[in-house]
Amino acid sequence: MIFQLGLVLFTIGMVGYLVNRKSILFMLIALEIMLLGIAFLFLFLSLYFNDLLSLNYALYVLVLAGSEAAVGLGLFISFYRRRGSLATSYPVNQL
Repeated sequence: MIFQLGLVLFTIGMVGYLVNRKSILFMLIALEIMLLGIAFLFLFLSLYFNDLLSLNYALYVLVLAGSEAAVGLGLFISFYRRRGSLATSYPVNQL
Protein backbone atom coordinates (compact mmCIF):
# COMPACT_ATOMS: atom_id res chain seq x y z
CA MET A 1 0.00 0.00 0.00
CA ILE A 2 2.72 2.47 0.96
CA PHE A 3 4.81 1.33 -1.99
CA GLN A 4 2.00 2.09 -4.42
CA LEU A 5 1.34 5.43 -2.73
CA GLY A 6 4.99 6.39 -3.23
CA LEU A 7 4.91 5.36 -6.87
CA VAL A 8 1.65 7.26 -7.49
CA LEU A 9 3.04 10.41 -5.84
CA PHE A 10 6.25 10.19 -7.85
CA THR A 11 4.29 9.66 -11.09
CA ILE A 12 1.97 12.60 -10.37
CA GLY A 13 4.98 14.80 -9.69
CA MET A 14 6.74 13.67 -12.86
CA VAL A 15 3.69 14.24 -15.04
CA GLY A 16 3.06 17.60 -13.39
CA TYR A 17 6.63 18.66 -14.03
CA LEU A 18 6.61 17.58 -17.67
CA VAL A 19 3.16 18.93 -18.52
CA ASN A 20 3.33 22.30 -16.78
CA ARG A 21 6.45 24.07 -18.01
CA LYS A 22 5.05 27.62 -18.01
CA SER A 23 4.96 28.33 -14.28
CA ILE A 24 7.99 27.98 -12.04
CA LEU A 25 5.75 27.68 -8.99
CA PHE A 26 3.96 24.60 -10.33
CA MET A 27 7.28 23.09 -11.36
CA LEU A 28 8.56 23.48 -7.78
CA ILE A 29 5.38 21.95 -6.37
CA ALA A 30 5.72 18.99 -8.74
CA LEU A 31 9.34 18.53 -7.66
CA GLU A 32 8.27 18.56 -4.01
CA ILE A 33 5.65 15.89 -4.74
CA MET A 34 8.31 13.76 -6.44
CA LEU A 35 10.62 14.07 -3.41
CA LEU A 36 7.74 13.14 -1.10
CA GLY A 37 7.09 10.03 -3.19
CA ILE A 38 10.77 9.07 -2.92
CA ALA A 39 10.65 9.54 0.86
CA PHE A 40 7.59 7.26 1.05
CA LEU A 41 9.46 4.62 -0.94
CA PHE A 42 12.42 4.80 1.44
CA LEU A 43 10.06 4.49 4.42
CA PHE A 44 8.43 1.45 2.83
CA LEU A 45 11.83 -0.15 2.28
CA SER A 46 12.70 0.54 5.89
CA LEU A 47 9.56 -1.20 7.13
CA TYR A 48 9.86 -4.09 4.68
CA PHE A 49 13.52 -4.91 5.30
CA ASN A 50 13.60 -3.75 8.95
CA ASP A 51 16.56 -1.50 8.14
CA LEU A 52 17.47 1.81 9.75
CA LEU A 53 19.56 3.01 6.82
CA SER A 54 16.45 3.62 4.72
CA LEU A 55 15.03 5.78 7.52
CA ASN A 56 18.18 7.88 7.35
CA TYR A 57 17.79 8.23 3.60
CA ALA A 58 14.14 9.27 4.00
CA LEU A 59 15.14 11.91 6.55
CA TYR A 60 17.86 13.14 4.20
CA VAL A 61 15.36 13.42 1.32
CA LEU A 62 12.93 15.39 3.49
CA VAL A 63 15.70 17.77 4.61
CA LEU A 64 16.73 18.18 0.99
CA ALA A 65 13.12 18.97 0.01
CA GLY A 66 12.84 21.58 2.75
CA SER A 67 16.07 23.31 1.80
CA GLU A 68 15.11 23.19 -1.88
CA ALA A 69 11.81 24.85 -1.06
CA ALA A 70 13.54 27.64 0.89
CA VAL A 71 16.02 28.34 -1.90
CA GLY A 72 13.25 28.09 -4.51
CA LEU A 73 11.11 30.65 -2.72
CA GLY A 74 14.07 33.02 -2.55
CA LEU A 75 14.58 32.59 -6.28
CA PHE A 76 10.86 33.22 -6.87
CA ILE A 77 11.10 36.56 -5.10
CA SER A 78 14.11 37.68 -7.11
CA PHE A 79 12.62 36.36 -10.37
CA TYR A 80 9.33 38.17 -9.72
CA ARG A 81 11.10 41.42 -8.85
CA ARG A 82 13.16 41.29 -12.02
CA ARG A 83 10.47 40.23 -14.52
CA GLY A 84 7.17 41.01 -12.81
CA SER A 85 5.77 37.51 -13.37
CA LEU A 86 6.55 33.89 -12.57
CA ALA A 87 5.96 32.68 -16.13
CA THR A 88 8.95 30.95 -17.70
CA SER A 89 8.13 31.64 -21.36
CA TYR A 90 8.51 35.17 -22.67
CA PRO A 91 8.68 36.55 -26.17
CA VAL A 92 12.20 37.32 -27.31
CA ASN A 93 11.68 41.07 -27.47
CA GLN A 94 10.70 41.28 -23.76
CA LEU A 95 13.97 39.87 -22.47
